Amino acid sequence: MTVAYRLLRSSRRKTLSIQIKAGDVIVRAPTRAGQAMIDAFVHSRKAWIQRHLQHQQRELERLGVRIEQNGCVPWQGQMLPLVWERGANSNVVCMAERVQVSLSSRVRRAEPEAVSALLKKWYRQQAEQQLPARAITLSERTGLQPTSV
Repeated sequence: MTVAYRLLRSSRRKTLSIQIKAGDVIVRAPTRAGQAMIDAFVHSRKAWIQRHLQHQQRELERLGVRIEQNGCVPWQGQMLPLVWERGANSNVVCMAERVQVSLSSRVRRAEPEAVSALLKKWYRQQAEQQLPARAITLSERTGLQPTSV
């Protein structure tokens, strides 16, 4: 079994590294590194990658997160049902009783995969909107100043 990964090259990087982030395998490599060398590196770390991917999957299962019709996703301390349908545009709307995802008719990949990607983007946007104000509130309460949010 081969490991699917996303390759990020950098002229400043001197070593190879692997990061497992939200179920994605990201390989960072120097620009000069050959593809055969990168593939060999990933293959040599296959057991480590599988272990970490399985750990992340177990955590999602433990939390009850299920990216499927009528599955559950977390929002502001509670688990809400996840529902999706095809529509004119792709977007996410959080209602009091559920998280509603609309997938554009132009989306060609598998629906659960597309919904997952759209939810990741939406969660990131929500964090960017809500966390700065929350950091200010906590800063006032504790007297500590964050260097960044």
